Amino acid sequence: MKHLLIILVSLLIGTIQMSASNVKPSLTLFSTDKSIVLKKSGLLALANTITIIDADGVSIFTHNLRTDNQTIKYNLENLPNGTYLIEINGDQLTEIHEAIITNNEIALSSVERYYSPALICQNDKILINLLSTTPEWITCNIYNNSGELVYDYEEFNDGSLNRTFNLDQLDSGKYNIYLSTDHFSQNLRVNL
Repeated sequence: MKHLLIILVSLLIGTIQMSASNVKPSLTLFSTDKSIVLKKSGLLALANTITIIDADGVSIFTHNLRTDNQTIKYNLENLPNGTYLIEINGDQLTEIHEAIITNNEIALSSVERYYSPALICQNDKILINLLSTTPEWITCNIYNNSGELVYDYEEFNDGSLNRTFNLDQLDSGKYNIYLSTDHFSQNLRVNL
């Protein structure tokens, strides 16, 4: 029964990630003026914020997306010409667009997507599942109840990652598991 549950959870995560890999870009351009339109759908329907970052790495605009509106228009005609990053953050997905603003137009030149990893504890095992379309670091640290590091794992991931860690060699007790990537972090408290 335990093995069947683990298989079902892995299949569910795989299905979610396959559909996530087909996510359409969330930003479109309005050609009549220097505007972008954010269309919240799929994983980005749950997006929390949109931030515009200038070439120096300074956030020049942030907007909370906790709204029922699924389409939001942003007029960027007052921004100086240059290259900007437009970062859309949600609990499951971060999408980063590069935008080039000139006197006459806005051009979106690239998009990067970062997905939140799935962290599941089942009995004495930890399952980590990550869909990665862009190379990034993934780190997993496990601390005992006294705060001592008992296990650490770090890998530069250049694609999807599925890892199972067997914790049966650890003593019985409470443990804190910290999982992070370049754009997401989460923790889980488990009893073994």
